[in-house]
Amino acid sequence: MVNTADAVVIGGGINGTNIAWRLARRKAGKVFLLEKNAIASGASGKSGAPIGSHFGTEIKVRLALKGMETWKNFNDVYGVKGEYYDRCGRVWLVPKEDADAMRGIVEMQRGFGSDARILTKEELREHAPQVFLDDVAGIVHEPSAGFADALGATSAVAQSARDAGVEIKLGVAARAIKVAGGKVTGVETTTGAISAPMVFNAAYLGAAPLLEPLGVKIPVRAAHAEIALFRRPLDYGPRPPVIADFVQGNYMRDHPGEIMFVGGMDPLQEKTVPDADNYPETADWSSVEDLNHLGEVRKRPRQPINL
Repeated sequence: MVNTADAVVIGGGINGTNIAWRLARRKAGKVFLLEKNAIASGASGKSGAPIGSHFGTEIKVRLALKGMETWKNFNDVYGVKGEYYDRCGRVWLVPKEDADAMRGIVEMQRGFGSDARILTKEELREHAPQVFLDDVAGIVHEPSAGFADALGATSAVAQSARDAGVEIKLGVAARAIKVAGGKVTGVETTTGAISAPMVFNAAYLGAAPLLEPLGVKIPVRAAHAEIALFRRPLDYGPRPPVIADFVQGNYMRDHPGEIMFVGGMDPLQEKTVPDADNYPETADWSSVEDLNHLGEVRKRPRQPINL
């Protein structure tokens, strides 16, 4: 039996759930969202989710600032209740060779309405006295930035989409996007065919395999980017902002339970994963040790918790 829809969205991450929600809000008709596992079970639910607008190109800055407005008003936008965006501020630390570019980016940010500004080391120590700054040449602080509850926010958007009339099909994987006469006609899934004139491919790492049979190749490959959680010392001090450390190539942020969430930003630290559907969802102990070193803001060891 062939199901029929007006639009099908493939992927239950932050992009797929938003597309489905938008379609429903625009009265696009019968909308299906297909998710092979669970909402936010992929990268959307595992992200450190830092939010901010300090990027090197105008389009990224403008998009980020637009997105931040949504995060600041998340409950009103999606009609939900909860704490999905933590406006704890975000700090960027850069080495000497990037200091001039940093100043240019801040000028561009402020031109588009950002509250980002350059701090001295003394000013940053008022916000985060724990951070080692001897090798830092430039500091940017964006007070309205912070981080999101990645899993919670994606789940909230999915619920809003469902409330708007989207039919969310969990445990249903898209196997192929069907076309005829140069037009999309639907999706072949693990539970049967769905006929639809519109298909939105938001399957993240699964997007490329769905497009290849259609002659579309995108240069995307899986990578196993590990993170670690560390208990903060009892005398750690004030709650820190999100810190993006371009000197050591890592980021860190607060996590509930007096925990520090640490991850690497250097693409060379990422481990390629041949099978994106079958990989260990834990960090190697060597990675935990490396992140402990990268995230070390005091010259003392911290106690890692089980991952």
